[in-house]
Amino acid sequence: MELIKTVSRKIILDYNTIDILINCAGVGTGGAIEEISDQDLLWVYNVNLFGTVELIKNLLPALKTSKKAKIINIGSVAGEITIPYQTSYSMSKSSLQRLTEGLRIELKQFAIDACTVLPGDTKTGFTSNRKTILNKNSPYKRNVERSIAKMEKDEQNGVSPNRVVKVIYKVINRNRMPIQVVVGLDYKFL
Repeated sequence: MELIKTVSRKIILDYNTIDILINCAGVGTGGAIEEISDQDLLWVYNVNLFGTVELIKNLLPALKTSKKAKIINIGSVAGEITIPYQTSYSMSKSSLQRLTEGLRIELKQFAIDACTVLPGDTKTGFTSNRKTILNKNSPYKRNVERSIAKMEKDEQNGVSPNRVVKVIYKVINRNRMPIQVVVGLDYKFL
């Protein structure tokens, strides 16, 4: 979190006003929640939620000087529909959505709007950076391996990050942003 504070101070020194803040961070674990260590669970939350909170808190002074600032948090469809054997990720992204809902109310008096963008399967480096947790002789072994293989296939065949960027661009250009927006027709039922 110290790095976030240092970077935030530098940004505020260089730019008195911030109109748009996009928080896009995501890590995950693959494995049964029973086998995830407290350290690994904290790692997921530090990156996916607590780092976002820290950045927002540090940059709020510059956001408040804008006439109509916007905060966009990149969540996930997995925050709305829990993915088995990726539960830590789903939990953290669901928490991010609750953060956005609270920010919309708390920051309205400062003309700061907030939205969560919920991509589904997207072809990024996330897949190769997922930390697989599978204890030796795990009773979950078969299900975890099958589930992770399916997740990897879906992600590598997912939408281009450019599609997510286009959705973010459209949201930014709206006068009033929706509370959340889903990326991809496959997930519009949300």
